[in-house]
Amino acid sequence: MFKSKKMKTGLLNGCICFLLCGWCTSFMTGCNDVENASVEKTIYVDINTLNIFFGDKIQITASPTGETFEWKSEDPAVAVVAGGLVEAVGVGVTNIIVSSQDGVRSLIPVTVTIPTVDGVIVRPGNRRVQFNVRIESDRIKTVKVTWDERGTSKSVTHNVNFQSGVFPIYATGLEEKNYTFTLTCTDGFDNESVPVEVTGKAYGDVFEATLQNRPVKGAYPINGVKIMWGASSGALYSELKYMNAGGQICKIIPASENITVITDYMSGLQYSTYFLPELLAVDTFSVAFDNLAVDVYFNGPHVLSSNMPLILPARDFDIGGEGVAYHDTTAGNSGGNAYRLDNGDIYNDVDVEYPGIGYVANGEWLLYTVDVHDAGDYAVDIQIAGTNNGKYYFIVDEVPQPSCNVESTGGWGTWRWLYTDFPALIPEQPVLNLTAGRHKIKFYVEASGYNIQAYKFTYKP
Repeated sequence: MFKSKKMKTGLLNGCICFLLCGWCTSFMTGCNDVENASVEKTIYVDINTLNIFFGDKIQITASPTGETFEWKSEDPAVAVVAGGLVEAVGVGVTNIIVSSQDGVRSLIPVTVTIPTVDGVIVRPGNRRVQFNVRIESDRIKTVKVTWDERGTSKSVTHNVNFQSGVFPIYATGLEEKNYTFTLTCTDGFDNESVPVEVTGKAYGDVFEATLQNRPVKGAYPINGVKIMWGASSGALYSELKYMNAGGQICKIIPASENITVITDYMSGLQYSTYFLPELLAVDTFSVAFDNLAVDVYFNGPHVLSSNMPLILPARDFDIGGEGVAYHDTTAGNSGGNAYRLDNGDIYNDVDVEYPGIGYVANGEWLLYTVDVHDAGDYAVDIQIAGTNNGKYYFIVDEVPQPSCNVESTGGWGTWRWLYTDFPALIPEQPVLNLTAGRHKIKFYVEASGYNIQAYKFTYKP
């Protein structure tokens, strides 16, 4: 038993020694492998790519520090290098090569250009074009704009003086047409940049001849003058001129304004509309001034002449509102008809019962402006309907005329010409003596009881 145990112990020790020897051998072999492995070397530079302008000098630093590097340019006509200092001497592309003593290399791509414009906004004008040129570089001396005019090259040069910013440059004396313009920059060495092409249009008399003043729906003597504007495509604004107590006044009326009220108007109303040919245009174009008549007529003018009688509907009284063109003792349009509104009047207080005027009350009146072509006497008949008798009279240019009677027609819808259908009233038929020219005739309700539809003015030789 003792001898057997001893033999096992020796065998175990031998195995352990064998294993240890194998591990040591492996360890020593691994150490040799690490020692014999090669390490790949790299050159590190602080700039990987260069985009520079002609004349720039840029220093490139290579590492590891302490080593000696060789610097070379593939195209010395574009850029040269010494000790890592790159100088742009031409325009184009090249590579800067940096090499270590043991043959390791690194390439830095280099692009050299001449600075140019960074943006251009083209603004058409009146026989000219404006260029808003944006420059971010401080290396540009001039900007030159070139274009062709009937086979002749024309140009304008703007001195930038190595400043950044936005510079307005103008091509003037142009014909009315589309152009292609070329913008070229020069640097401090008089090198020219790559040209930049833009297009633009010059406008002129041909365009201006197509324009028309903004339409006017009407100009009415309401609180001075109230102007009702129509829409006008492309209009920017209108210039309005008139006379007040102090002299001539000019106002700018935006195209978005539909109603203009002038409280100090006296005379001489005229206007001109201005247009932009394009949204970014630098110049406006205008139409010749038009006279703007203050229109007191409604569906007028109403002309009296010896040629034929004038039938003037009662509903076509002047424009002007309460106290100016009419007086109504009740608010609102009790008649309910929108004839006046539908035909451009902004007031709807008179009791229009188409075709006539109803709900007539004592003290109410209607004003009419008439133009007399032939001076003389005019007999006036009136068309009425009603169940009661009444009275009325005319006021001509603020002068009251004799009072007249109205007979019942037997019904509110029974219309009769007073002096045609009631000949007994002919002796008191009003006859107005009118001179040639414009007159104001007011119909005044002295005693109500009737509706009124029209007046008939007949010349009496």
